[in-house]
Parts: sequence; C-alpha cells; structure tokens
Amino acid sequence: MANDFTTDPFTQMHLELWNILEANADFTATVNPGNRIKYIGTNENPKKKERMVADTPEVTIVPQGGPIDYHISSHSVQITRLFTLVIQSGSLRTSVQLYPLEWLITKILFNASDTENLSFVKRFRVLDAALSRDEVETLGSRREWSSSLTVEAIAVIPKTDLTIS
Repeated sequence: MANDFTTDPFTQMHLELWNILEANADFTATVNPGNRIKYIGTNENPKKKERMVADTPEVTIVPQGGPIDYHISSHSVQITRLFTLVIQSGSLRTSVQLYPLEWLITKILFNASDTENLSFVKRFRVLDAALSRDEVETLGSRREWSSSLTVEAIAVIPKTDLTIS
C-alpha cells in the first residue's frame, strides 16, 4: 500500500514529533503553547526577541537533516532525519525545569516508538543530550541551563513511493 505523500515525508516527521509531544498532558501542562517554538507552520519568525521568566521553559524543534540510504533493500529506501529538541529552562537550577522536562520528553519518545500515525516511520528516539549554560537576552540579562536533545526519526519508504509520474 502506498503512503500519502501529498505532503513530503520530512514535513510529516517534523509535525509528528510535535504531535507526539503535544499529545502528552504533562508536556502541555509544563510548556505553554506560546513557549513551543515551531519552525513549521505559518509563523515566519517564531523565535521571541526577548524572553521573560514566564516564557520558560521553552521548547524548540530544529531540523538537522540526515542520511538517505537508497539501497537499504531492493524494495525500500531508509531516510534518517535528525532533529535537535532545545529546552531553555529559564533557571540555573537544573532540577527545576531542565532535568524534569528532559526526563519527560525521553519517556514520551520511548513510549511513542510505534508511531501509528505515520506507518513509514519506524521510530523516534533520543540519541544524546548536550547541556550548556547560556546568557539570555532578556530585559536584564540572566543565565540559564539549556539542553539540546538529538532526536532521530527512522523512516522506511517503499521505492514505489519515489516514482515520478
């Protein structure tokens, strides 16, 4: 059965990652809608110029690309798409918003390994996390911890879906 690629698979994977996160009540209770910075959709420049304390935690999904293997099998192509999921905590206390949100996202993605909404996506998984202390440009600068989770999406697409009509 052919997939529906009226919307390209890259956009579908990016949207599905947001859908997985936003389907979780704990995530939506922790990260306000205005603090979910989406580089997909209608807002040309979704990043806030200045963040206030109420603008945290902030979560952004940044697409990073990834390899495409045309020869995974005689019938399929494997597309690996990497995303960096950035958490801006708003605090120098890692246990306040950073670690709890990192842990929540890790659990959400672990439990979403069978991505039923996109049959061609085999899994989303966290590959690693990098932490940093950042100087925040706000009204009165401050420092905070941020985390960058590298999330991998693996898609296997039948070669019949690659034909051009």
